[in-house]
Amino acid sequence: APGSLAPLRARAGILLALLRDSWDGPSLQALESVETSISQLAETGWVLMSGGDPRVSGLRKRWLERSNPVVMRFLGEEYWSFQSASSDAKSGLRLKELLLVLAQHPDGLSGDQLAELMEWGYEGQETVRSNIRRLRNIIPIGSRPYRLLNRVEADFIQFQTAVEAGDIDAALSLYRGPLLHSSELRFVQEQRFQFETSLRVLVVNHGTPDQLKELALRVGDDIELLELALSRQNAGSSSATLLEARLRVVSSLLLGEKR
Repeated sequence: APGSLAPLRARAGILLALLRDSWDGPSLQALESVETSISQLAETGWVLMSGGDPRVSGLRKRWLERSNPVVMRFLGEEYWSFQSASSDAKSGLRLKELLLVLAQHPDGLSGDQLAELMEWGYEGQETVRSNIRRLRNIIPIGSRPYRLLNRVEADFIQFQTAVEAGDIDAALSLYRGPLLHSSELRFVQEQRFQFETSLRVLVVNHGTPDQLKELALRVGDDIELLELALSRQNAGSSSATLLEARLRVVSSLLLGEKR
């Protein structure tokens, strides 16, 4: 009967995963292939199936961790978290940029590709390895190719999905500001520009006057967008007053810069 094969499948998957020296793609795939068979195993079951291998407790812990999401809020914020770790304690910009690059490439990146996107120069491979080692102390990372092994919950991914679906309300709700605003990495700058442009095109072409007003005030310093939003409001309305006030502020700031 198929059920009688479950222990054999579980044992085969666990032993195959233990053959790997690091927590990478092949190990994960070995366990995923027997997920049904191991889903109900307690820790004692894992120990039994492994033949008492001392590494199996760590393997089981990492397998269970895979269901915990890596959370990123990078639109107008610079926050990430995974289990008990977060940017509250580890606030380095480079780590956030690395998480963003990996999240935007779910199928993974080679060492050369990652080094290029992170702008790590001539000693890129060694820099990649050292940064991946540090990141692995916090979050499970696969190798060959490098990728995030856990589910990702990222506002910028949800934003992209909303824009592609034409869901203006969801896109505006998610777009709280520029992507990872303190980063000067070329990849981040390109993504930042793409996000704002795609939202602008969507709202200008298909949005209501209120949605256009919301976008103009959210972006804040785009005179053309503020003027367009104002042109679609009823004269003398509270929305028009808000936009006119913002336009005066932005115009005076631009005049001050030119002097």
